[in-house]
Amino acid sequence: SGSVVDSTYSQDQGVMSGGSGAYGTWMPIDDFMHRRRRSSWHATAVPVRMPPRMYRDSKQIMREVGDMRDLRRGDHCIVAVKTVRAISPSFDWLTSWLSRYGFCVVYHHFAVLDDVDSIDDSGIPRTSSGKVVQVVEHTNTTRESLKTITVMTGGRWVRWPFCAIEFILDKAQCQPVALAEYGDMPCIFTLEQPMTEGDRDEVLVRAEAMVRRNVTYNLFTNNCEHTVTAICTGEATSPQVPVIFLDLSMLALRSLALAVLVMHSWRPCRQSLRWRPGIWAAILQLVGCATVAFPAVQRYLLAACNIPVLQKVDVITSFEERYLLIVERIRVAAVVIGGSATFMLSAAWCRDRPAAAAVLSSCASYAPDIFATSMSTGLWWALWH
Repeated sequence: SGSVVDSTYSQDQGVMSGGSGAYGTWMPIDDFMHRRRRSSWHATAVPVRMPPRMYRDSKQIMREVGDMRDLRRGDHCIVAVKTVRAISPSFDWLTSWLSRYGFCVVYHHFAVLDDVDSIDDSGIPRTSSGKVVQVVEHTNTTRESLKTITVMTGGRWVRWPFCAIEFILDKAQCQPVALAEYGDMPCIFTLEQPMTEGDRDEVLVRAEAMVRRNVTYNLFTNNCEHTVTAICTGEATSPQVPVIFLDLSMLALRSLALAVLVMHSWRPCRQSLRWRPGIWAAILQLVGCATVAFPAVQRYLLAACNIPVLQKVDVITSFEERYLLIVERIRVAAVVIGGSATFMLSAAWCRDRPAAAAVLSSCASYAPDIFATSMSTGLWWALWH
């Protein structure tokens, strides 16, 4: 188990054998505990209210945590997807920092189990009693995975492929871990929702039950988001999954339109299929632009419907409601106009530069979206101050 309990550590403890991860894997919390380095978190003198942002489903509000001491038990937290987390502190920091500006489109989820009272000298969040703050999640890391598979082989490397397949079918465990495991990631977000003290107590009860059940991990039907939403709300859902499928289907359709345009530029294809250059080029460019515009317009319509509702239940203020509506309008304009222009430019390059056109086409919606997110962050600080 990769769980961390305070009986494992003490502030005066010397070097321990092995790490706190699976089968003694050394984890970030071990570095912090033994003061080899400190986490990227620190207590701020003045509380900072970070800008709200629409989550991937355009129905929930996500907000970066300005001070780790604001986290309370029952909070639903997300971080940049952590496929290769805990391999390099610098890479974890960079991935997390980029998520602030919209470069991350997939998130990992966990629920906080304790109220954060303070940040110690090593950057570890502590409770009022001095214990290490814990979270619950469906989790594993690359190093833990490799260590686990190695142990499963029993020293017989010929079994490695079979053990790897067996492990992948249930690659993560629902378990409590230290919040400080994410200490190399400065940007942590919460999914905002109104909660009473009773609601927070219910989250802890559901978390304990979920850990005991330890349901098999499945990327599509029981991933980290399913687990944490079940703990926080009582209903196991993963809004990311359909959004990701929509993005991938739009990307595939856009790539297909670009591929046909490439074929259309070859004279043998035009002669054998008797295509009319002007008509086919216009249709395919229209299809490519539609794959960029449809998700952006859908996101804006959902956000425009849900933002007033979120303001009524006090998830956001009236000022934040106006800010979010402006941001979503900026985003839909940037993605539709910028994305369509990018695709048409990439289509114009098809004849001589198919590889460059493919790369440019794949960025048709993501680059304008990242630009809009970065601009909205600057807009927030300009309006807020």
